[in-house]
Amino acid sequence: MTVSAYTWKRWWAEIRRAAPFVHLSGRFEVPDNDPAQLVESEWQHLRTRAAEANSPEFQALVEAAYREPALRALYPFTSHWTLRFSTNTGPWMADLGLFLDAHSVDRHTLGDNLFG
Repeated sequence: MTVSAYTWKRWWAEIRRAAPFVHLSGRFEVPDNDPAQLVESEWQHLRTRAAEANSPEFQALVEAAYREPALRALYPFTSHWTLRFSTNTGPWMADLGLFLDAHSVDRHTLGDNLFG
């Protein structure tokens, strides 16, 4: 089934009208599931979430990773408050096995497995 961008926007507008208390983040609202746009959409969602997380360390980590073009080109996701990366957007992500962990606003650890 193919759904046009117009149809998606109409559905989102209907959801907003029917449930104004629901906050729609815009996450995954990417036409044609374009991988580059999905990556950017996920980065924007992650940056927003990090800013709202009441964790300056995690926010600093996310922003530092976002400033690096090589990392910004990868699909970001989190697990156990660590920042992980995939070379694709799914449905099955290719976890690179590396992660970044925040210890303080200016000190981060690069690890190669979930447990350091």
